[in-house]
Amino acid sequence: MELILERANLKKLVDGSISIRSTENGLDQWKSRDLDARMEITMHLNEEQVDHVRNLETAQQMWEYLQKLQQPCDGTKPIFSYRTLINLEMQEGEQLDASIRKWTKQIDVAITTSNNIDKTSKCEILMGALPSS
Repeated sequence: MELILERANLKKLVDGSISIRSTENGLDQWKSRDLDARMEITMHLNEEQVDHVRNLETAQQMWEYLQKLQQPCDGTKPIFSYRTLINLEMQEGEQLDASIRKWTKQIDVAITTSNNIDKTSKCEILMGALPSS
């Protein structure tokens, strides 16, 4: 991926070397290049990886998230992050959107610590977190 971004002259954008400029023309150019970088990144990811970065706003955020995803971690992090995820429960009266945000955040933590969680498992975990009502 680094080579692809470097060839497209976008690597400095994702590593933070190029930032939003204060002038309007600079901002427009930055937005255009950021879109190019986000498209390059997205086109070279599998479907599950795209699910994790699709809502991030900049190419740099995507790049940082993907780097965390690839970093090795010690053996306890995946266990504890998955355990925290499956123990999440929505409380009676809690707003659904707030609960889903909490769940989404924890599933991202679980995935970045080397837990491979498919879509079916995500649905099962989420449904298990809902109260009986």
